[in-house]
Amino acid sequence: MADNTLIVGETPDDDSLLNVKFFEKEIRNNFKSNESGEDVYDVILHVQIAVPGDDKTIIVRQATENDKQRFAARYMAYKASKGEMVDGIPLSKMKLPENVITGLNQLGFVTVEQLANASDAVLQHKMGGMRFRREAIEFLKANSSEKEDSRDRKIAELEDQIHALIANQPKKRGPKPRTEAA
Repeated sequence: MADNTLIVGETPDDDSLLNVKFFEKEIRNNFKSNESGEDVYDVILHVQIAVPGDDKTIIVRQATENDKQRFAARYMAYKASKGEMVDGIPLSKMKLPENVITGLNQLGFVTVEQLANASDAVLQHKMGGMRFRREAIEFLKANSSEKEDSRDRKIAELEDQIHALIANQPKKRGPKPRTEAA
């Protein structure tokens, strides 16, 4: 009697039996954040691969080109529903209610910067749109001023260190002045 058990990786068709989900994850970009003085997040594509019925075999990681090719149909469905990825501060950092963030995402807003820069024409017929834009602008201002204060403190600290180093340098002696003989 033949065993019909399917082992993942055994046949070319086994990927159709996996539960595969592509999703975005917000990761702080330290280089861009340090460079701009504000928190900047990159939206990184991830994949979750699970064997149905086996909660011990769930793989979650950054998606690779191989994943996009291997699970092409699911990746295309994800892309069709999601659109392009955008860098910036995720709306979730504003501490808005989840239903508001979901509504804003459905309208195409993913980052605080997008919402803060939305035109009146876009927001005038959206419930709370103008208020949420004001909140986004205030969030960016507060975030920026906190970063500026931190940067100013760091600059003052470094200037103090420089002055201390200069003050502690031994005085250099130059050559003795020449006295001219008459």
